[in-house]
Amino acid sequence: MKKSKSSTIIYSREQTASFLSISFPTLRKWTKEGILKCYHLGGRIYYKHDEIIKALKPTEI
Repeated sequence: MKKSKSSTIIYSREQTASFLSISFPTLRKWTKEGILKCYHLGGRIYYKHDEIIKALKPTEI
């Protein structure tokens, strides 16, 4: 069985908030503002790992 080149890691809301160390209200706000894109399936919300990483922007301290 070949592994698909387009395999994508999908996170639930809980996993995404934990991964980013943010609260659910912040996750909801970022989604509403278009910072993160969510996907709906069966009444649940999911986020793609690669899109989460792309949303992270480098900052200078």
